[in-house]
Amino acid sequence: MASNKKLSLIRSHEEADVDPKVARSLKRYEKQYRRLAYKELPDNVPLEALKWDLSNWTIIMSDQCIRSLMEREDTCIVEHLDLAGADKITNVGLELFMNGMPKLTNVSLENAFQITAKGLTHMLKSCPSLRHLNLTGCLGISGTGFARLGQDARNLVQLALSGCTQVTPWAFMKIFQGCSLLQDLDLSFCSLITDQEIKFLADCCNSIELLNLKECRQISDISILSLSKGSGTLKGIGLSRHDLVSRITDISLLALAEGCPELKVIDFSGCEMISDVGVSWLAKGCKKLETINFTNCTKVTNAGMRYLSEGACLYI
Repeated sequence: MASNKKLSLIRSHEEADVDPKVARSLKRYEKQYRRLAYKELPDNVPLEALKWDLSNWTIIMSDQCIRSLMEREDTCIVEHLDLAGADKITNVGLELFMNGMPKLTNVSLENAFQITAKGLTHMLKSCPSLRHLNLTGCLGISGTGFARLGQDARNLVQLALSGCTQVTPWAFMKIFQGCSLLQDLDLSFCSLITDQEIKFLADCCNSIELLNLKECRQISDISILSLSKGSGTLKGIGLSRHDLVSRITDISLLALAEGCPELKVIDFSGCEMISDVGVSWLAKGCKKLETINFTNCTKVTNAGMRYLSEGACLYI
């Protein structure tokens, strides 16, 4: 929504290098906007019977708004709840949702940073059928608090923890041990995860199809070797990085070529140790590749691209 973009601009004006007159104008706009903005959700918010997408309203969403929403008669049949950006909602509001929506299978709490481990635990116990969960940017949940996922969310097939830099190695292992049905896992920017936890993932979760390890700086070739032995179903992997680039080499491409024949999408951008030799191995073993990203892989030349040209790859 346009209003969301304007508020985003307002909130960042103090950090930006802008003219003082412009800053004062933005502050005046902020005051005017807040006087005009809804104090609660209007009665005519369009919501589907089974899918409640409230992501466009989270800028004004509060626990009080949730109380009004939960007075509706159709809450008990809702299966999909999107609260992305709900930075004002606390554990109280989340519990109101969960108490009235026992059939939820898909929940997004992206950037709901006031939610803590207590709120997460209540949600998991209230929604035993949960299969898709987005906790991207949920910085209010303690590192060890995420371990509850492995105990109370065993039916998960999709999990996003992007940017949750507080998740500890021990919590990762608890998650992987309990959530053995995972197919789609986003761990991008989870800086504490190491090769040891990825090896544990490969041993416990044999159905992984999509894995995002972008900017996981401690991950190395060892992780890819483990995945290639335990995740033959892998269809997409992201290893883009700007730090410790030497930890990912041609050995990773060889491992994927030998153990992941279903691979369709890879992102190795910034992995400067990747070369034409590794690309040649990848081309021979992964015949189903569709999308490749070797941006800033300076050792990959036209020769490497020729190895892939025999397939149907799309280069980003």
